[in-house]
Amino acid sequence: MPMRIVLSVVALLLLITLPSFAHLYVEWLWFGETGYRAVFLKSLTTRGMLGFGVFAAAFAFLFANLRLAARGQQRPYTVFPGGGDVQPIILEPRHLRWLAAGVAVLAALFMSGVASGQWLLVLQYLDATPFGEPDPLFGRDAGFYIFTLPLLDLVRNLLLVIVGLALLGSGALYAISGELRLSRRGLDAGRRPRRHLGVLIAAGFLLAAVTAWIDMPRMLTSPAGIIHGASYVDVMVRLPMLQALMVVAGIGAAATVYAAFSATTWPVAAALVAWIVVWAGGGVLAAGVQQLLVTPDEQRKEAPYIARNIAATRTAFDLDRIEERQVSGDASLTLADIAEATDTRDARFWVERTALRADGIREEALHRLVEKGILKQEEGRFLWVFQSRRYPALDDTPQREVKLRIMEVLFSDQIPDPRDVVIIGLAHACDLFKEILSARELAHVADRIDQVRKLDLIGQAMSQAISDIELSLALAVQMMP
Repeated sequence: MPMRIVLSVVALLLLITLPSFAHLYVEWLWFGETGYRAVFLKSLTTRGMLGFGVFAAAFAFLFANLRLAARGQQRPYTVFPGGGDVQPIILEPRHLRWLAAGVAVLAALFMSGVASGQWLLVLQYLDATPFGEPDPLFGRDAGFYIFTLPLLDLVRNLLLVIVGLALLGSGALYAISGELRLSRRGLDAGRRPRRHLGVLIAAGFLLAAVTAWIDMPRMLTSPAGIIHGASYVDVMVRLPMLQALMVVAGIGAAATVYAAFSATTWPVAAALVAWIVVWAGGGVLAAGVQQLLVTPDEQRKEAPYIARNIAATRTAFDLDRIEERQVSGDASLTLADIAEATDTRDARFWVERTALRADGIREEALHRLVEKGILKQEEGRFLWVFQSRRYPALDDTPQREVKLRIMEVLFSDQIPDPRDVVIIGLAHACDLFKEILSARELAHVADRIDQVRKLDLIGQAMSQAISDIELSLALAVQMMP
């Protein structure tokens, strides 16, 4: 029987861990093939260190609190009294201590898994770079909102979960031992649970103050009505409310510690009521100011904040440095553009530079084809709501001629024209032959395609540049959390 249990546990562990190890091994091979194994190792190391650190801290805190609460249990606790042929379920004091350890392990594992999944936030914070642009409300650098604020949110949330679990678990253990119970006078707590739970409640008040402090800069990154960021109501009502919440929460923490080491509990109730009144009252006041003062004259009230929003948008997208020019009707990259460049650039640079004008190149090319009578522009609507534009072919003669020239080159040994070499190289780089040829034809001329495209040195460089860009994009997608 024991051997059967051991084998079952081993099989269950293998069933859980083998898929993860297989996925890890595939990623190891993939990053090795792309030459980015160091990046993968850094992400893996960060995940491991972050998960282990959070697990150790969470387990130590939870186990210490639960073990302290379980220490008062000296008698067996009857979970189920039983009856008839059903045996009673009784927990010995040592069982409660083991149960506390198990709960601490499970909770710590869950939190470590959540934390390790946020490894990119930690690396972003460690490699943070100042933007050099302070915000107009608090004067903080813009990098704070990109690199620091998300990490503060993560740490705050983890601490809230840890303190909340410790408070609930300790309270439950004190209730089992009888040191915490309800009586006619209300909640009756002994000296040990009063001090222990009071300190945990004080920690909760401190985390409430931290939450209010974090929520103040978050106003600049949250949508607020007609703008994105702090609005009139945020600055005039919600910001003072959050500052008041910080003060009330700080006073509540001090009052709770005082109550924990005295014979009274009213400071805790008073602090909790005061915090709820400030929080709820601030929300009601904000809604009233929005409806009665801002909405009737929203344009004038929000004007300074709209101006800040526009200024921040122009700075973020570098709109002040836009160069206005007349479109010539030909947005293609020419040898003259490359020759006039002052610095030596590789093919990838020119491909990426041209890609920035991809939409303009496409529209101008379509416009020229319409002018030449090859395509026709049709305006319409999709689902009777969304505007759409189509370009059906009026004359497919040029398309058939190009395809015929390509077929003649690929299915013969003649020396191709330089223009045909370029077309074949571009078609191969963009993987268009799957649309032109059947699978059987493509397999038949694969060697000929390689032979022809090697005649164009520029085309080879362009193909390699496109391949490198696609690899970079695939790597970026793979690295996303």
